[in-house]
Amino acid sequence: MMPPIRLVRSEGASLIRAVHLLALVIACVAANVVHPRLGMAADGLHGGRFLLSAKLDSLGYDRYRSLPSDYQLERRMEAKRWARRAREEAYIPRSLDMAATAVGLCPYLPEGWVIYAYRLNELGRYVDATICLDHAERTLRFEPSKSRQRELTGDYHRLRAIVGYNQGDAQACVEHSELALEVHDDDDLRLLRARALSDLGRFDDARRLLAWFSDRSPAYARSLAVLGLVEMDQSRYEAAEDAFQRAYKYGMRGAVFDNDRGRLELAREHYDEAIEYFRSAVESLTDFII
Repeated sequence: MMPPIRLVRSEGASLIRAVHLLALVIACVAANVVHPRLGMAADGLHGGRFLLSAKLDSLGYDRYRSLPSDYQLERRMEAKRWARRAREEAYIPRSLDMAATAVGLCPYLPEGWVIYAYRLNELGRYVDATICLDHAERTLRFEPSKSRQRELTGDYHRLRAIVGYNQGDAQACVEHSELALEVHDDDDLRLLRARALSDLGRFDDARRLLAWFSDRSPAYARSLAVLGLVEMDQSRYEAAEDAFQRAYKYGMRGAVFDNDRGRLELAREHYDEAIEYFRSAVESLTDFII
């Protein structure tokens, strides 16, 4: 499942809430409100011990290979159970601990590394997520099931695209999203890819990708919202406003949408309107997952 869009970095949220309304536009820009990130903020972090200290009850790659084969299999099966629990666990710090336990038991478990990276991305720990994805890439070839290996490879590239986008690397997002879409039919990833293409100035490519969505698609409203961003990136403000209006007509709502509309009004120097959109976005920061 696609990680939800995060409107601002967690450290910027408290800054935005503290500023006076008249300074809201400036504060939004300074706090990165204008650049959404994918992931969910969370308070506290209890996991990540294996990654950061290589301690926990973990084994390195060489040591794991030195174990008797039956014991390797036993640890791998136990690691799979922990990875499954980590995937199903809703509370992020607990899920992170479970994923750390999984890769601690069996470092050759790509599923564990992918889940670990997924949770770290949700916490905004993109560098650590990238380290986990490096481990996932290293261990994918050890997945015995070819169908499962293909699925995990798609998950790996999908998450690489998301983390790349969150780190401001639009090119990595475009490259990995293309590979992920060969495995997974994912509208959210197509929309993220369109955003990244627009960031790279590849506007025609972004438009062609967005044209894939028909008005009967469940993601049509979101595709119109992204089209608005593409138009805005080219300073085609009337076309951007038209796309946003159509997205609204088809049911597009949420803090990220308000944020993007605020960006448009700010670019048009309609400051009162921009303030209202940004205020609406900031006020719904506790409900910004769409």
